[in-house]
Amino acid sequence: MARTTRGSASSKRPQSARRENTRDERPGFTTASDSRPRKRVKKEAASDEAEVDTEVKQDDAALSSRFTDLPLELVLEVLSHLDARSLLQLARTTKLLRSLLLSRSSIKIWKRGYNYTKPAMPPPPSDMSIPRLLAFLEDEICDFCDESPDDGVLTVWSSWQRFCEGCADSIFCLIPDEYIRDFHVVKKIIRLCGHSYQPVDLLPSVVLQVYHGFYGREVVRYSRAAYDKLAKQFEHATAGKPKEYKKEWVAGWVENLRKSLRHVEAWESWDYEREERKEAERRITHRQRIDEILQRLGELGWADEIQKPAVSSQLRSHELVDKTKRLTDEEWASIRGPLLKLLQELRDKRLEQERQVLLRERYRTLKEVHKDRIHNKTQQERCFMPGAGELAGLKEVTDAIERTPVDRTLTKDDLQSIIDAIPQARWDEWNAARAAALVNMLNRADAPPRHGQPATTEDLQLATTVFTYSYETHLTYPEVLGHRDGRCSTAGTPKSSIKKKWSVKDYKIQLSRQRIAARVVRLAGLDPKTATAAEMDARNVWFATTGNVRASNHDLCAMTWRGAIMECYPEDQIVTLPAKRVAQAQELLAQKKCGDGDPALYVDIPRGRKTSKK
Repeated sequence: MARTTRGSASSKRPQSARRENTRDERPGFTTASDSRPRKRVKKEAASDEAEVDTEVKQDDAALSSRFTDLPLELVLEVLSHLDARSLLQLARTTKLLRSLLLSRSSIKIWKRGYNYTKPAMPPPPSDMSIPRLLAFLEDEICDFCDESPDDGVLTVWSSWQRFCEGCADSIFCLIPDEYIRDFHVVKKIIRLCGHSYQPVDLLPSVVLQVYHGFYGREVVRYSRAAYDKLAKQFEHATAGKPKEYKKEWVAGWVENLRKSLRHVEAWESWDYEREERKEAERRITHRQRIDEILQRLGELGWADEIQKPAVSSQLRSHELVDKTKRLTDEEWASIRGPLLKLLQELRDKRLEQERQVLLRERYRTLKEVHKDRIHNKTQQERCFMPGAGELAGLKEVTDAIERTPVDRTLTKDDLQSIIDAIPQARWDEWNAARAAALVNMLNRADAPPRHGQPATTEDLQLATTVFTYSYETHLTYPEVLGHRDGRCSTAGTPKSSIKKKWSVKDYKIQLSRQRIAARVVRLAGLDPKTATAAEMDARNVWFATTGNVRASNHDLCAMTWRGAIMECYPEDQIVTLPAKRVAQAQELLAQKKCGDGDPALYVDIPRGRKTSKK
């Protein structure tokens, strides 16, 4: 279903008031006597609210009675000094004032009040009385169904009509542009005058933004009431008349419509300025309400807290504060408690957020301390040193970071001192536990047995003992102890910058990788069952794949024995390199630098490119 934009907001009004308007030639007036009488309530069952309501009504009735008991001349004199809006409100109070103000003798009072009204209004339309005009301006009620919807009404200034959303979509209220040419009188006039006049020249129209889903387009619609008026007057005035007379009549109608639309433009400008003033007043009221609430909260001891940007923004946008309504003492008494509770929650939230920011900064400091500790350490030494994740897991470090008051600075030297105070024996036990976990993994793996007996810590030193991380990284001992996958702790926590702890659960044994390691050890001339990593390092053997050796147009990828275990696939044919290539590889290895001090696993040896024969 199509949706149309609405020109203004609307406030809900009783339907009975609008229905009374339709019974009077001056719509927009209601009386107290026309409203439905209240049922009588027994005195012993009456509530305090009902008693207060009765007292207020009695006071209003007494005031009206005193005013109407005055001599008529004096009443008229008082009325002659009121503006039009005040007269409209008076006419809606009692039946007596309604009858008095709607009588013909009160026309001058209305004209004088119209001139008194500020800001000044354009002249009223010639076919609309001042009371009716004021009712149109003040009451946002649908002219077709007499409803006052919460989402406002569409104001069609060109025809002085208002419609709710449902009625605006009805052809009985507004005629779509695609249908207007099929209406009898419009079709007859266009046939009579040719293309001199279009429907927009004959009828008041309005341009609407109609939406179909998320897409909108502008459409023109015409007043059905204006068409009915045109059809009636045209048929009545031109019946039996010659063609030239009909054309003159149409020309006069068009000219009158143009004059009316020029007058409407003045009213549209006036309405725009009125809405601008209302919006300015709403902004002022809104700002004054917020300032008043902030002032009262400041007097209760929250002045510093409400100045915090995070607290101030949430407080200002709260439903109890963000209103276009003046703050009264009664309302303040009702919202004071909830606002104080809200401020307490916002303060706790702010303090926790500030604490989280501080903790992140302290853990970053710990990360820097860890970098300083491993600086200038060999790769072998780093394998047995705790990482940042292990340091962050220490109770001494955690207490220092998370329990040091937020107003105290925790320096790198403070953290370094705490870590230095930890005895080396604790780290020795930690490394022993890690080695035991790796041995346990060997015993549970499907790899071939080493000596026909359960694995021990000595088996970790074997060159064929390879641990796999995430199917891509293959490590020997002790490099597996120093490996960190780069993943950090849980995101969104203060430890998010710290790499996670080393865990044996991240590694596994792959039989295919063990077989590759055994092939490499055999090529080096050693026994896979007994050769250790240190013995393989001493052999200084370099490896390559036969496919790479034969690809003479590419650099030769020379690999250490660890590089061959990590990079080669089970289907690769692995060969050892001659002494000449080994010398070249060692020279390039001395020049190559690897990040974090880790040794390089391969080098690319340049070789001449063969040119293809023409």
